[in-house]
Amino acid sequence: LDRARPPTDEECARSIGAKQFATLYVDLAEAHEGLGNTEEALQAYRHALACRPRSLRIHTLIAKVLFAARQFDAAGAAAGEALAIDPREVESNRLAGNLDFVDERWADALARFRYVASSDPDPESAAFAQLMFWVSQRRAGVAKPEWIPRRLDEEWPRPLVLFVKGEYDEADLVRFIRKSGDEHWAGGALDRQLASSLFFVGETLWSRGEPELARRYFAAVVNVGLADTDEYRLAMSEIAKLSLR
Repeated sequence: LDRARPPTDEECARSIGAKQFATLYVDLAEAHEGLGNTEEALQAYRHALACRPRSLRIHTLIAKVLFAARQFDAAGAAAGEALAIDPREVESNRLAGNLDFVDERWADALARFRYVASSDPDPESAAFAQLMFWVSQRRAGVAKPEWIPRRLDEEWPRPLVLFVKGEYDEADLVRFIRKSGDEHWAGGALDRQLASSLFFVGETLWSRGEPELARRYFAAVVNVGLADTDEYRLAMSEIAKLSLR
């Protein structure tokens, strides 16, 4: 960026190199995120947005950083900016659904997760939206939650789907994760399976009227340490809410 000498924020969008300047700022922001420098990351993302003010991706990235920092009102505003550009964009709707879930706006959360579960072209990501759709219904007090018809061919997260639907118990989840560990899953996949399992078991317990036990599961999600995941961010929010009860 020093060598590129980007123009001021007021001038960047009109400059010839606006797209490249935005890319450099996004790279810088992601580096700061990796170091845990939230404010520096936000500043770099906002410089990027000044260069590409209609970039849905940059609006969504800003919203995700704000969500991770638990600045929920600001995250909601950033997600709203993204959705104003494209109301059908999947990741922006997922993030908005997470924010609705945190605030227990169940009707809005259900609408968001229903849309993502139906529209996400990635089967695994769609399955996680299905899971959020299910637990949102359970937390809202729906006795018989709806499941959106869609094929689930992947080995994961099928065990979680079976668990929330009552066809698996915790022992079945443990056996699956141990089997995954025995097969030496790479790239942190085993930790992600563990964190997801702990989170959805915790949500199921809360919906059954066991919030204190759920809190232990949410704490275990945080202890796994995958701060870049939705489960980690949502678990942190649930712990904060339970602490006020």
